[in-house]
Amino acid sequence: MKNDKKVFIKNIAKDAIDIYIKEAEKVYNVDKKLAHRYIELAWKMVKKYKIRLSEAQKQKFCRKCQSLWVLEETVKVSFNRKLNCFEIICNKCSHKQIVKK
Repeated sequence: MKNDKKVFIKNIAKDAIDIYIKEAEKVYNVDKKLAHRYIELAWKMVKKYKIRLSEAQKQKFCRKCQSLWVLEETVKVSFNRKLNCFEIICNKCSHKQIVKK
């Protein structure tokens, strides 16, 4: 019974995180502060309910400064030949994320 409640809450939180990220993408061109706020709220839910993000969700925002990643504006993507992977570098905080594909 108690376990069902936890699963139910986590499922609702996952849906809310997805909605926050999509709303941040929609609003980014109009209001960057509001988009940042949506990402902050999504990150708080991830931390509070200990939810694992999907690979697609991980590549939408910076985990360090919670800024939405938009190519050529807030993020730089480069290929690392030594590691044979892509590096995503945040322009605000210089946080690096390695994406192996």
